[in-house]
Amino acid sequence: MAIVISLIDCKSDTGLVTVTCMEQVERKTVDLWRQAAEQGFALAQNDLGDCYAKGHGVPQDCVEALKWYIIASEHAAIQGEEDSIPNRDRLAQQLNPEQIAEAKRRATQFVIPPLKKLNNFRRFCFA
Repeated sequence: MAIVISLIDCKSDTGLVTVTCMEQVERKTVDLWRQAAEQGFALAQNDLGDCYAKGHGVPQDCVEALKWYIIASEHAAIQGEEDSIPNRDRLAQQLNPEQIAEAKRRATQFVIPPLKKLNNFRRFCFA
């Protein structure tokens, strides 16, 4: 799967990409990651967690980030996407017990699709 998001429409009269445009690109990218994450792709689940942890394309929300890292960790072994495990553990160390419990509650409400081995899903990220 390859995803390309064009910045051509984002250039201003000066030919530079504006901050507003980059925010639109981030939101569009997050929407694509969310679609893939909801289909069970661990890589997208991990990257969606990164978006929430850093506030890229979505409001920063460490509880939501931990939720996606937890979900991705459940898929990690089968799909070979193990970045989510240290991400999950590192973020959990920064949160209080109530936040961790809420992230776990949200993760258990997510209906995980059947797991499958993925070979052609490539990582794309923000600088």
